[in-house]
Amino acid sequence: MPKPDYYKINAPKVVFEVYDGEIIFMNLENGNYYNVINSAAEICNLIIKGHSCAEIIRDLQLKYVGSGEHIGSAVRHFLANLEKEGIFIPAVPEINSNTRDQTETAHVPDVPEKPLFEIPVLNCYSDMQQLILLDPVHEVGDEGWPNPKPDQKQQD
Repeated sequence: MPKPDYYKINAPKVVFEVYDGEIIFMNLENGNYYNVINSAAEICNLIIKGHSCAEIIRDLQLKYVGSGEHIGSAVRHFLANLEKEGIFIPAVPEINSNTRDQTETAHVPDVPEKPLFEIPVLNCYSDMQQLILLDPVHEVGDEGWPNPKPDQKQQD
């Protein structure tokens, strides 16, 4: 089975917030929360903006020192972890990548020395899992709070 080239946030099961270059994700379905920084946050930001895996790899290859194979492998492995944890899911691109405005790709400043590419890391935390899963937000339907799940309506 071919690997997906586009991803999107797994909403409404996953919510996120960006803080000074760090992204915090919370998976409301399994109660885990995650953080990413540095190259991992860069990759997630590009996914959220609608970039394909190939575009992300290309942008990182232009911005960092590292072999194309090493960067490509690290990005694909990181994306597989994000998908495995249910943070991002495969998606169909909203616009044709051939018509995408090229200014949307990562801006690569002219610097004399590019920084070394560092492997993206997804940090997972489950210490608050029980509290998160107790939250009544999990008992709502697709319409959101305060609409109960269809099976909850029948029980009441």
